[in-house]
Amino acid sequence: MAITLRLLHIAIAQPLGEFINERRKARLNREMHQLPDSVQRDVGWPPREEVRR
Repeated sequence: MAITLRLLHIAIAQPLGEFINERRKARLNREMHQLPDSVQRDVGWPPREEVRR
């Protein structure tokens, strides 16, 4: 039973969480692009790309 629940979690919950996070990012992106450029600069938008080492 525990294995079945874990497999369901992997198959459903994790992709759903990723989907929700992507929707939140897209919404924030749309809202930020509606602001004037000066306000975007004041709040540091767009965020800098992370540098992976």
